[in-house]
Amino acid sequence: TTSKSPRWVIAYKYPAERKTTKLLRVEHQVGKTGRITPRAFLEPVVVSGTTVQHATLHNYGQARKKDIRIGDTIEIEKAGEIIPYVVGVVYEKRPGGAKKIVPPDKCPECGGPVEVEPPEAEDNAELETGRECVNPECPAQMREKLIWFAGRKQMDIEGLGEKTVDQIRATSLPVGDERRIEAG
Repeated sequence: TTSKSPRWVIAYKYPAERKTTKLLRVEHQVGKTGRITPRAFLEPVVVSGTTVQHATLHNYGQARKKDIRIGDTIEIEKAGEIIPYVVGVVYEKRPGGAKKIVPPDKCPECGGPVEVEPPEAEDNAELETGRECVNPECPAQMREKLIWFAGRKQMDIEGLGEKTVDQIRATSLPVGDERRIEAG
């Protein structure tokens, strides 16, 4: 044995627990950089000790490669025992009316233009690695940026979480509005 690397120790990594569930719907989520990500809503299932109702589909190109459709029975597991993601489809259980996931042509939040990455993916959908809203004033991007800025790793503003940010944004005046709120 040595002080830094004991040679008598053996580590064994167990395979991640996989469960099957049904994909109910997919929503398009806009992040702080404008990246649009497909988010899967699932029938609740217990995986690695927690109930999972949402999972990431990473990007639309990967969803097409795996041929994931709404209504499918899918296999999920947790990456690093933390983040749930869709491993694949149980094709034998695919219902007749399973719908393909349609990526947005415009931003689902602001209706702004969307760029597909890489540009060659316009011709071959399976090459797609991402979609991005290019509107810098997109409300979803602003919300996510504010949540990130107030977070523990940046400014650590106590009490300024997602719900508070949503309340502030719901009651704030539009930019350029000349009305003032009187303090009373």
